Amino acid sequence: MAYVSDSEVSTFEVEQCKGVDVLIHEVMPSAEEFAKGNNMTIEDARSVIGVHTTPSKLGYFLGLTKPRLGVGTHFKLGDETNDALFLGLRETYNGPFLLAQDLSTLNITPDYIVMRQTKINLLADPPPPKPQEGIDLTVGPSSEATMPDWLTETVIQLEE
Repeated sequence: MAYVSDSEVSTFEVEQCKGVDVLIHEVMPSAEEFAKGNNMTIEDARSVIGVHTTPSKLGYFLGLTKPRLGVGTHFKLGDETNDALFLGLRETYNGPFLLAQDLSTLNITPDYIVMRQTKINLLADPPPPKPQEGIDLTVGPSSEATMPDWLTETVIQLEE
């Protein structure tokens, strides 16, 4: 199983994920769909989507890695967005794919992969929090971390 989040498709990721049973990857709508669904300008939507993978790019990535099952996550579920996701994905990928949501559970065996929703008691109280002794929760300065050159150099440039 491999999990990829908030990234650009790269040869490094392809090498790490080839042939896995389940490849879970974040996916976001195209900038146009995102702008429409969130009542924002296309420029603002492009800046948000810039660090995410669109459906057609995810399809391309899944086609290179060929998992037994591709799973999309980090996606706002809805009739309009789901249809656009699957239409975009199918432009570049025709293998098995499911869209996960909170509490999705995967059962993986050599013969089957099944995704189901975990059953929970929605009225149950969460457990009490543990005391946070000795932990400083004040917000510090923003990180100046950047993607290392060796990883940036592996990014596969894909057009939308």
